[in-house]
Amino acid sequence: MRRFAPLGVLSVLFAVADARADEPAPPGLVRPVTVTIAGDSDPRATEATLRDLFAHLPIAGASSTPEVTLDVTVSPEIASGSITDPPASPTPAFARVWIDMRSDTCLVSIADASWERIYQRRMARPPGSDDVTREQVAQVVVSAVEAMLAGGTIGVARAELAPAVKPPPRASRPVRERPPSPAPRPPGPSANLGLGYEALAYASSTLAHGPSASLRGALPFGGWRLGVELAGQWRAPLVVDRAPIGVRLDMKAVRLLGYAERELSPQLAVRAGLGPGVDVVEIEPRALGEGAPSGQTITVEGKRSRVTPVLRGSLALDARVGRSVHVVVAGVLDHALQNRAFVVRRQGSDEPVLAPFALRPGLTLSLVGDLVSP
Repeated sequence: MRRFAPLGVLSVLFAVADARADEPAPPGLVRPVTVTIAGDSDPRATEATLRDLFAHLPIAGASSTPEVTLDVTVSPEIASGSITDPPASPTPAFARVWIDMRSDTCLVSIADASWERIYQRRMARPPGSDDVTREQVAQVVVSAVEAMLAGGTIGVARAELAPAVKPPPRASRPVRERPPSPAPRPPGPSANLGLGYEALAYASSTLAHGPSASLRGALPFGGWRLGVELAGQWRAPLVVDRAPIGVRLDMKAVRLLGYAERELSPQLAVRAGLGPGVDVVEIEPRALGEGAPSGQTITVEGKRSRVTPVLRGSLALDARVGRSVHVVVAGVLDHALQNRAFVVRRQGSDEPVLAPFALRPGLTLSLVGDLVSP
């Protein structure tokens, strides 16, 4: 019996040791670690990666393994002051971790128990690599905590780091995902006066051109501005001579357009207009006194006026070059609703002297000043 007594004592000792191994760690061996996560599309995945690595954390040279507990919170942002400026009475913790993933660079900050030393690490975060980034972040955090558990120090003194800490820029991805939209003008009526010059293809090899003036007013309507433009033009005399007769045209034009305007940027707007108008034409036939057959008499009609109704369409670019000054370039198209050619009757047949186009394209360049700004 005495021979088996030592074996019985050893059995009791092993049983006691096994029982102690199953007991939870005493309070002195619990090491709480706080983790704050911002900008992570899946913070729970980051938390799971951290917990998995901490569960297998080995402590070299430790007689007993401390229990590391994680307290994970998710925040919309991480201010630099929350890392470098601790409160007067912070909640006790063995380590404090901040994981900021709000930009294309992930910033990991770790403070020790006394909050006097801080370790920081920046890691690139390419699109589509969040799983790899989470694994790298977890390895950095576990390595720092392991070093502190073994009695080492991390990072630099908080006073050295504080001036250099800057919050990472906010992610611009949501802004890039929105479709671009023109910046609308502030609501309110507008009115302006313009002076310009217009050239119009009136007939073959013939331009009708001259100075113009316009008065325009508009009101906001949703993202558009709707308005009315009244324009007038004096045109240089057109003289066409084809012996034995010629013709001189003195023209004035009036247009009334309704238009819609849309801003492309604060300095540039596009405007489309449509409306009626009239051309007032003074016609003066001229006998040249040459080219007539011998023995024939040339007879010309007297000077007269004609009013021709016109329909105009326009498309304009309005560029703001000053606070209240614009330069406007407009393409226009006139359709003469009553179009007549000027002819000479010779031996019972009509020979054209001037045949105006029914459709007359043109270009207008104007300098416009605001009378009432929106």
